[in-house]
Amino acid sequence: MAQFKRSIAIIIGVNQYQNGIPALKTAVNDATQLAHVLKADHGYQVVLLRDQQVSLATLRSLLTDKLPALVQPDDRVLFYFAGHGLAFNGDDGPEGYLIPQDAKLGDSATYLPMTLVHDALTGLTCRHFLGIFDCCFAGAFRWSATRRLSPIPQVIHKERFARFLADPAWQVITSSADDQEAMDALSIKDHRGTVGRHSPFAEALIKALQANSLADASPPPREGKPAGDGVITATELYQYLRDAVEPDTTTHAVRQTPGLWPLKNHGKGEFVFMVPGRELDLPSAPKLNEAANPYRGLEAFEEQHQHLFFGRKQLIQDLQAFAETHPLTIVLGASGTGKSSLVKAGLVPALKQDLNPDGQPIWQVLPIMRPGVAPLKAILQTLPGPDLAATLADLNPNTWANYLNSNLEQWRQVNPDRQLLLVVDQAEELFSLCRDGTQRQQCLEILDQLLDRQDEQFHVILTLRSDFEPQFRNSPLEEHWACDRFTIRPMNREELRAAIEAPASAKVMYFEPPSLVDRLIDEVSEMPGALPLLSFTLRELFLKYLRNAATRTNRAITEADYEELGGIKQALVNRAEEEYHALVDADPAFADTIRHMMLRLVATSGTGNTRRQVLLSELEYAEPERARVQQVLTRFKEARLLVGDTTADEQPYVEPAHDALVEGWPRLLQWLEVDNHADAIDSSTRKGWLPWKAQGQGDALDEREKLLLQRRLTPAANDWKREQKVPFLWHADARLPLLKQIRQREPHWFNATEAEFVQRSLGRKRFNVGLRWATVLGLFAVSIAVGIFVEEQRRQAVIAQQQAEDRRIETEKRNAQILLSNSRDNFQNSQHLDALLEALEAARIIQTNSRVGEDKKLVSQATLTLQQAFYGNRETMRLPSLNWASLSPQGTYIATIDETNVKVWSNRLSKFVLDEEHGLSNIGANRALDYEIDLKFDAAEKTLLLTDIDNPSPKAWEIDGDTIRPYEQTISMEEILSGQDATYIQHEGRFANYDFERDEDGSCYGSSGRPINPKFLPQKNLVVFSCVNGSIKLRNPEREGLDIQVPIFSINSGSAFSHVSTASAGSDIVVSNDGLAKLWALSKSDSQKPDLVKFEEEEIIAFELSGNSEKIAALDAAGSIFLWTSTLRQK
Repeated sequence: MAQFKRSIAIIIGVNQYQNGIPALKTAVNDATQLAHVLKADHGYQVVLLRDQQVSLATLRSLLTDKLPALVQPDDRVLFYFAGHGLAFNGDDGPEGYLIPQDAKLGDSATYLPMTLVHDALTGLTCRHFLGIFDCCFAGAFRWSATRRLSPIPQVIHKERFARFLADPAWQVITSSADDQEAMDALSIKDHRGTVGRHSPFAEALIKALQANSLADASPPPREGKPAGDGVITATELYQYLRDAVEPDTTTHAVRQTPGLWPLKNHGKGEFVFMVPGRELDLPSAPKLNEAANPYRGLEAFEEQHQHLFFGRKQLIQDLQAFAETHPLTIVLGASGTGKSSLVKAGLVPALKQDLNPDGQPIWQVLPIMRPGVAPLKAILQTLPGPDLAATLADLNPNTWANYLNSNLEQWRQVNPDRQLLLVVDQAEELFSLCRDGTQRQQCLEILDQLLDRQDEQFHVILTLRSDFEPQFRNSPLEEHWACDRFTIRPMNREELRAAIEAPASAKVMYFEPPSLVDRLIDEVSEMPGALPLLSFTLRELFLKYLRNAATRTNRAITEADYEELGGIKQALVNRAEEEYHALVDADPAFADTIRHMMLRLVATSGTGNTRRQVLLSELEYAEPERARVQQVLTRFKEARLLVGDTTADEQPYVEPAHDALVEGWPRLLQWLEVDNHADAIDSSTRKGWLPWKAQGQGDALDEREKLLLQRRLTPAANDWKREQKVPFLWHADARLPLLKQIRQREPHWFNATEAEFVQRSLGRKRFNVGLRWATVLGLFAVSIAVGIFVEEQRRQAVIAQQQAEDRRIETEKRNAQILLSNSRDNFQNSQHLDALLEALEAARIIQTNSRVGEDKKLVSQATLTLQQAFYGNRETMRLPSLNWASLSPQGTYIATIDETNVKVWSNRLSKFVLDEEHGLSNIGANRALDYEIDLKFDAAEKTLLLTDIDNPSPKAWEIDGDTIRPYEQTISMEEILSGQDATYIQHEGRFANYDFERDEDGSCYGSSGRPINPKFLPQKNLVVFSCVNGSIKLRNPEREGLDIQVPIFSINSGSAFSHVSTASAGSDIVVSNDGLAKLWALSKSDSQKPDLVKFEEEEIIAFELSGNSEKIAALDAAGSIFLWTSTLRQK
């Protein structure tokens, strides 16, 4: 045990102030009594200064001259001041002052700055220092501190006590905090209070240092022993003073809140007092062994390790608050950020400790599950309910969610005030390990439906690597993603310090030198996702201590050991290489054993390499490989490079301890890219089973491709072993030759089941080949006996076949001639598509029959007919140089207008059925685009109407089948538009609704801005039009009065719409704007978004929708018409 040469106490107390500063009552008594206790009970050399002895000059001399000369390195010093204190607001926090006895009120030059006190005291050479300030605003001294003190454990072991004494301890206890409100007052008052002859703080301090001290409260009473261990640390003293002073001062003018602060010199020591009259009762530190390793290495912290999980206190609180208010919580972070540990060792224990007023737990946490290769089975075995996996196997998957909801409803009725939590750890395994897309989808759908149907009692937490987030964004959980993500932030320096130091402290260990901790923090800060590597390095440092413990006299984790490991970046690689060489150097056969086994433990995907759970049954090999595999498993598990557990159905498995191993071990990465036996594999064999391999990449077979083959081989072999049936073998599989070559060069690439499977497949193939040869030989013998007969029959058959072929060729020629003749007839009758199809069929006959193609005349006829049909057909739907076009309601006709003529195209006949002059002047494109002219069919396709804004009298044609002629007499608008539906006409910036059942025009009303291309929807009694302000308006025309506007629907677009079209039934509206068409179905609610169709042609300037809403005709800026089907939204 380290001893101090001297214990020195400087005790100062001032009651009698001068120069307007009020006197104090108890400061001198406090100092006198404390000096007595320290001298009599603790053996201190005491320097006591009171009243007139405490001038500013005396204090300055004491701090700057006498104390530095007096104090030596192996001394401990206690400095106590009881008197007035004062603080002002400064730029960097409170500026505190101690008030000497001769100070002048209001003259800060006569005060002693706390900064001077701090600098003088921290300049002393002693090993331990404790400053105690019992004055107002003593807490201002804390602004000199740079960090908080580490907590002291309840049990102080002998080894830790020795460390407390040997290491520097520089601490300050203040009787009060820096009060912001009081700092603004320049007056000096007595707020120290009085308890008998002492201040409350001094009263508690003196009691704490006397015999039978209540400050010695740790550890609590046990096994008949009283509380305490005979030692009072500065931290314990502070805790006692805080609990004694703060409640007792609530009735005083200023509440006192004691504080404890370290000075910059502070190390891992602790200022201590021995309890007078009591012997030390300190237990020895527990023995250290591998089982007591406080660091988890590459493994995640589990719930039982919560007492060793440090540095995430605030993050645990944040996550708990988030999870309590979200049905789904997605704990998101990169690999190595501690997601699993945070949930399992942080959140879950915190939730389980959450109790209701009756002391019962609020949360029921289901067993934490991992998806693995069978996620559906895993989740069903985790959710509450009797044998869900067996029960649901008999149900339709569409009813699973209902059944699970029923189970959860039963749980909720039994637990109305509790919360149920399902934790899915490493959710990325749904994509990295599960190869069954249907099972993955069912699992995600179950989670989604449970979340949608359950109330706030059911919660789900997923931990997920952030690089797998895109896969989940396209899953059934996508709608939850934006609001339910909880991203793990990096640990700050203080959190990292706690994660490094606190587990060692729990085992009564420390780091030597202390700067080693800062070095570790600096290195981790430069490596995102390096927490597993840090934990692995710390675990290795602990093991190094154990290996050298016999030669060490302390419990220090040393920098020399850290240097030997090679630092954080190299520690994992070095350990993996160490285990590898320990086996391979003894027996080179282990090189292939380790390579084969480790490659099985890696899952490769487009997002990188991840660890893979492998059942131990997959690692069963024939001897002697089996013995080598077991030895590798044992060593790698002991080194914590591999870990094992059981699946949900109790099957044991093994996996890498962390992705850091599969991502950071160079030897394993090299194995993944290179196959040492690739050169010997026949290239033709390789190409036979690797059809996906890109050309130009060479013939080398890398290990990733072999892993893909192995991932398919393993389940196939297991299926065969289970069924023991020939159809499960690969005797007819194209991959079997490659497996045969691999078996010849790497027999241990296969486990026992795979090797037997390949052997049986090869044997079956040999059997089938032999059977085929036997059949061939038998047939050959028979063929010799009947050779002459067969030859004669063959000759006759050849003759008959030739004759049949001649007849077939003649038939094909006739068929081609008939098709060509029909094609020409159809072309003359304007059936262009039929003509093209028949010409193409004739060409096919000629092309596929070489003897038919020898007929040069037929080939010439086919060529001319095909050219005629093709070049005539491809321009059918393109009508150039148009200014406007309109599609009839049923899509039978297209009416167009150019500068001189009105034309009507029959879609049934594929030709014009009307082409005559319209007699209008100035019919340019601008007028058409401004909707000053319009062509419109009635709903029954019996009438075509041409309107001109400059000519109120419309021009009309009567439609009779495919005959279209002008009306022979002048008729009224009502007669033209008679029929089932009404329509509209635009005139002078206003529009009127025409209804054939009325004798006169309907109500007419104006609009805000000039209406553009209004349409009437009779079934809904609405008029729709586009305004120049870029909005779509729907109006309900009133029958009485004018200018009554009732807007029911409006969408702002930012620019004027160029065209509006409606179906005759009034069910749809098509709106064009900047080459886009937007379709609204008025049967939907106004809040639903419309479907959007974007046309691929040039700029579209006009649209027309057929009455059945199945076709859209569009006119582009070049004057061409195109047809689309609106239901399919394609050309």
